[in-house]
Amino acid sequence: MRRMLPHRIPPDVPDDPATIATMSFSLFGRYGCYATFDDITKIPIR
Repeated sequence: MRRMLPHRIPPDVPDDPATIATMSFSLFGRYGCYATFDDITKIPIR
């Protein structure tokens, strides 16, 4: 899609930057630009 979009972090993940970074990298590799706990289903994809 070539868009920078947040990726969702499950609510049971601790709010610790190192833990979030490790999880993001393990799930998305270098494409995991930034994480959020928010609902991202309302972001339009064009």
